[in-house]
Amino acid sequence: LLGVYFAVWDPKEGLRFDLIGILCALAGGAGYALYLLNGRYGVGKESHFKAYLQNFLWASIICWVVALFTGEAVMLFKAPLKAYLGLLYMALCTSALAFGMISRALKYMSSSIASVVSMTEVPFSMMWAFILLHEVPEKRAVLGGIFICIAVILLSLEPLFYCRDNR
Repeated sequence: LLGVYFAVWDPKEGLRFDLIGILCALAGGAGYALYLLNGRYGVGKESHFKAYLQNFLWASIICWVVALFTGEAVMLFKAPLKAYLGLLYMALCTSALAFGMISRALKYMSSSIASVVSMTEVPFSMMWAFILLHEVPEKRAVLGGIFICIAVILLSLEPLFYCRDNR
C-alpha cells in the first residue's frame, strides 16, 4: 500500500488523481485477487480451464447487458474494421493470453505466489507505455512502482525465513 500511496499522493497537493479512479483501481485489484482465489480454490480447483472460461463467459454476458441498457452496443456495430482489429488484439493478447497464462500458473503454484509474481505488471506496464506510447512515467509513479516491486521481492523471499518447525 505504501507504493500505491507514493503513486497517487503528493504531500503538497494531496490526491493527484480523482478519488473515484483510485477506488476503482483498488476495487479492480481486489477483483483480481478474487479471480486468483477462484482459479485456485473455487471452480479452478476442479479445472483451471473451466474457471478461466466461466470467468470470461460471465464477464462477457455482464458487459453485453450493460452495453445494451446504456445504448453503447450500437457503437460496436458502427465501428470501422480497424476498431475490430484492435478489439481482436485486445481480446487475444491482453485478455485471453494473459489471463490464460495466470490460470495455467495456478496449476503449478498457489494463488498467493501467482499474485506476487504477476505484480511484475508494474514495471512492464510502465515499460510498454514508454516504448509504445512515448509516455514518460512520472517520478512519483516510478517511486510507487519501486516500493511495490520491493514488496513483491520481500514477499517472494518470505519462505526463506521460515523456521522448519513453522512450515
